[in-house]
Amino acid sequence: MVITAIDDQNTFGVEELMDIIATNTDLRLLSMKNSIAAYESYRRTTGAKIIAAFSGVCSAIGAIPLPGLDIVATTLLNEVMVRILAVLSTVPGRTASTFREIYHVAYTAISGARVALLALSTLLDLTGVFLPIGSAIGAAGAGGCIALIGWRAYKYFTSKAML
Repeated sequence: MVITAIDDQNTFGVEELMDIIATNTDLRLLSMKNSIAAYESYRRTTGAKIIAAFSGVCSAIGAIPLPGLDIVATTLLNEVMVRILAVLSTVPGRTASTFREIYHVAYTAISGARVALLALSTLLDLTGVFLPIGSAIGAAGAGGCIALIGWRAYKYFTSKAML
């Protein structure tokens, strides 16, 4: 591949062009800026896909009218999701365990809200008539709570500021 200059006097091969970029600070910074922006976009997209996948699975589990299965399965899936999101961390020392230590109050509050929604959905499930409503509440509660924790974890792992 040959790149021709505007004046048709000089031609540059790919190696020469890479050398020019490497020695020219402005071009190097522009190239790095574009690479960082592409990486940030990829990381955000990957985080969104991970959170959506786990939230969807937990919603499906939450729709099943078996309260014991619901809590155990969503808790385990939540732990797996936070560990996977920890891989996206660019800040040294931020792990799944440090996330749980720092955000234990929020973690507990979201889990409490999840249990309250589970109790409501179980009551509606037991009536039989309101089973679809109970299943919908269970699904929304499970998926929503997992998504809240997932996005909080994503922000923790990808932001340099302490959130």
